[in-house]
Amino acid sequence: MKNYRILILLFLIQPVFGQTKLPVIKATSKSVAINDGGYFDKNAWSLSPKIKPDVFTADRTRKTKWVTFYTDIDSIKVKVKPGTRFNFVVVLNGKDSCFTQIASAIPPEATAKSNVAAHDTIPFVLTSYNAIAVKAIVNGTDTLTIHFDTGSWDFRLTKDAILKKTRLLSNQPGALSGTTNPDYNKINKVFKIQMGHLVWNNPEVGVTTLTAHEMDGRFGWNLFEGKCVQIDYDKSIIVIHSKLPKELKGYTKSKLDFRNSFVIAKGNFEIGRNKFAGNFLMDTGADQAIILDSAWAASRNFAADL
Repeated sequence: MKNYRILILLFLIQPVFGQTKLPVIKATSKSVAINDGGYFDKNAWSLSPKIKPDVFTADRTRKTKWVTFYTDIDSIKVKVKPGTRFNFVVVLNGKDSCFTQIASAIPPEATAKSNVAAHDTIPFVLTSYNAIAVKAIVNGTDTLTIHFDTGSWDFRLTKDAILKKTRLLSNQPGALSGTTNPDYNKINKVFKIQMGHLVWNNPEVGVTTLTAHEMDGRFGWNLFEGKCVQIDYDKSIIVIHSKLPKELKGYTKSKLDFRNSFVIAKGNFEIGRNKFAGNFLMDTGADQAIILDSAWAASRNFAADL
C-alpha cells in the first residue's frame, strides 16, 4: 500500500471590534436569506428574539467580502474581514427586537509573531477503515479513541461513548442505571481534553452520531488554527508546527478554499475522452479515496460508466 503525507496550512483566530449605534432593519417573517460572499441560501437563518445576540458566523476566508441579510421586506449589507463583528437589530412584526451579529470565522493576522519555531507531536493509529485514530483523555480521567477529521471541526463525542465510557452523565444517575433516557443537552462540562502532550482547556464539545467506524468521536482541523498540521502516515504521527517547516521535500502545494467552513480542493478526472472538474471536500474522516455526489454525477450522465 502506498503511504502519503499531508501538510495542511491553517490560519489563526482572535476577536473583535465594536459599534456604538446599532442599525435596524424590519421583518414580518422569521425566515431570512443570506448571501455570504457570493453564496446565496434562501433558507439560511431564522430570527430569534430570545438569543442576544444571535450570531451568524460567516464562512471563513482571509479576503474581505460582503454578507447580506434579506428579510421578507428589508435587507442589510455588511463588509466582513478577518476579526470583525457587526451588530444590528431586526424588528420582527413591529414589536420583537432580534439582536443579531455577523461575525468573521477567523481573526486578523497576529501582529506579534515569535521567531522561535515550536513542534508538538500526536501519535495515531491508522485503522482498517483509514481513520486517523488518536487517544484523547477527557477531564483527566476518561480515555476515548477519536479520529482526526478534516471534514469536521472542534470536538464531537458519540452518545454511546458519553454514556458508556465517560463520567459526563454522572449528574443523571437514572440514565446510567438505564431507568431514564439520557439528556445529552445537560452533560457535565468538559473542561479539559488532552491528546499527546497538547491540552485544550474548556474546549467546544458537541454530541454526534456520525463518526468513522469504531470511533468514540472526532476532532476537526480548526483546533490547530494558526499552525501547520503535518500528517505523517509513515511514522504514524501528527506534527503540529508553529511555522511552515523549511526545506520540505516530497510535497506539492495546492490551493485550498472553504465552503461553509469545510476544506475544499479543486480537482479533475477523466472518464474515457471526457474530462470533469469540481470541488472536492478534503475529508480524512472518509473511508474511501473518492466519493462522488450522486446528483452531480447523474447530471453529467456518467454514473453508468463508472
